[in-house]
Amino acid sequence: MSLLSQRVDVRSAFGAGIAVGSEPEAMTHIYESDVNAAIWEREPPQLSPDALRRMGNVTLEACLTPDAVAPWVERMLPNAPRALREDVIQLADMYACLFEVSHLGLRLKTLDRPMCPRFHVDRVVCRLLTTYAGAGTEYLSNEEVDRRDLGKPVADPSALPVLTSGATVRQLPAGAVLLCKGESWPGNEGYGFVHRSPDPGGQPRLMLSIDGLERG
Repeated sequence: MSLLSQRVDVRSAFGAGIAVGSEPEAMTHIYESDVNAAIWEREPPQLSPDALRRMGNVTLEACLTPDAVAPWVERMLPNAPRALREDVIQLADMYACLFEVSHLGLRLKTLDRPMCPRFHVDRVVCRLLTTYAGAGTEYLSNEEVDRRDLGKPVADPSALPVLTSGATVRQLPAGAVLLCKGESWPGNEGYGFVHRSPDPGGQPRLMLSIDGLERG
């Protein structure tokens, strides 16, 4: 079965404008004009609860050239499971190759509360997100969102008006890799991928985000 036929088969489950595949090549669909996000649905790296506890809380952010990612990860995460270190390095390399950027913005954090509890769009070209532990990112399909209310302060962050009463809040599967177009993707202004951080529900999240950055 081709990646394209896989995408058609699961499109309704993941929402319109979402390309999905079980191989890393699924992420190349992000370049299609009718695709707002691409999901590589994969088995997550095997990280035991004990190994994650030994890491402690992680708060790492850096702007790096692609070649500098591997030594930085090895230096900053000496106590992390090898599977985690290798995965961060691999995803950074894949992102750099896919978008041919000179620098990467990496952020690896342990979160005990929603970092962005309201549905929002990112003011970037394209962001990679994956959750290694805890609940995955929540998102909405474009046709279900009233964008006039995005990001507005409300008492209940989940009370976002939507265009249809049957709108569905979907969630990224554990370990899946999401590439989502932001407002700065050429021609995508006003159509950035709408998502939010989930409630951790008492289980801390370990999540990775990668952005492409250009430096003169």
